Amino acid sequence: GVGSTFTVTIAAPPVDHDVAPPIDLDGFAVALAVPNRTLREALAVRLRVWGLDVTPYASLADAEASLGAGQRCHALMLDLAAGEVKASGIARLHDARPGLPVVGLASLQQPVSGLPLARRLTKPVKDAALEQALRSVLTPTQEAQAQAGAKTDTEMDAETGALRVLLVEDHRINQKVALRLLERLGIGADLAANGREAVDAVQQHPYDLVLMDVQMPVMDGVEATRAIRQLDLPAQPRIVALTAEAMDGDRAAFLEAGMDDYLSKPFGLDDLAAILDETSRAASSGDPTPGRALGSPGTEPHTIEQRAATSAATVAPLGYQALRTRLAHLVGDDDPVFIRETLTSFLMGGPLLLGEILDALYRDDRAAAQKAAQTLRSSAALLGAEALTEACRGLEAALRAECVPPESPDVQAVQRAYLELQARLDAVLAEAHTQRAAEPDAASPRRAALAELG
Repeated sequence: GVGSTFTVTIAAPPVDHDVAPPIDLDGFAVALAVPNRTLREALAVRLRVWGLDVTPYASLADAEASLGAGQRCHALMLDLAAGEVKASGIARLHDARPGLPVVGLASLQQPVSGLPLARRLTKPVKDAALEQALRSVLTPTQEAQAQAGAKTDTEMDAETGALRVLLVEDHRINQKVALRLLERLGIGADLAANGREAVDAVQQHPYDLVLMDVQMPVMDGVEATRAIRQLDLPAQPRIVALTAEAMDGDRAAFLEAGMDDYLSKPFGLDDLAAILDETSRAASSGDPTPGRALGSPGTEPHTIEQRAATSAATVAPLGYQALRTRLAHLVGDDDPVFIRETLTSFLMGGPLLLGEILDALYRDDRAAAQKAAQTLRSSAALLGAEALTEACRGLEAALRAECVPPESPDVQAVQRAYLELQARLDAVLAEAHTQRAAEPDAASPRRAALAELG
């Protein structure tokens, strides 16, 4: 009934540069013109937490009427998915309230050219992007000063000599595993969810290495690599493809696009460490030529084939201990929490990928169906789920040969294998919970140490 007091001492190096004071958004008024009630209310809550005075509207017309009557407002956030939103409507708003910045919310696929916007935000809206957009339109001078004075993580890496790495991956479980591998190797990487984001990222920060997934929405890895190689950058990054399986034609496309190497999924700690070591040597030697290791005369043509052959992981039976051993070997860290999060991510993402496959087949989009099947296969292979891996491989082969109807045996095989895997992973998670509850001290060295202290 008294409580405990803990004192923590953290040793940290002094900051050797000026840190800009935080920008205060208190007192600014923002109008929300968002037809979707759930999104409107969620945005309002997030903005009010930052001290903003928020007035929500169900339509642009409602916002126009209120603002025309003199409603206090410093910026308008507008959902561009609404059918009423046109350039003329925003121009009319600007005529009534000159200088009022309009921040547009749009999906990645939605064109916004021709709309007089101060900023565009991609849905789903992330907190960091939302805050930065508001700061840029509400306090442009302070934001510019803050950005000029603050050093980015990438710039700090450049000063300390650490490799600057960008991971380009759209699937959550693959992101989680790759970031964990990099963390184990002492690398804190930036993340991009598609090729377009990667092209934007390399123009903002200098990277030594880009780990580029090949199959992605919006812009795939090969297209993104071509775009990056055409950029006038102070130094081109080394680009390594991440692919579930590369065929002869794919390898030629990787090299033609300007990729330097590739890792075949699932890859482990040793495979990634070799790539980082090669990148460090290239950075130390000052060799700026991308693709030289594979494209120059005298290079053995089977270098990437050898790497792909050595990066395939051993398939293990599915059970808690087997999966724990497998993932611990893969990432070099036996962490039950990470294992549970990885399995949960797979179970959350699996139905979405199945839905993407079926949706693409109904639209007769073989390329999209292949991409979704390949992503599902790479995640299944990571877990050692042989049945689902083979079912996805069979569907991909069928899609390469011909159109596949949604009710075909190949699709049913993938669905059946996924449902069987889902049931087994549910059992694995239950087993993990039971085991951790039965052996708390063995599962947690920290808990055991506290027990010894009484």
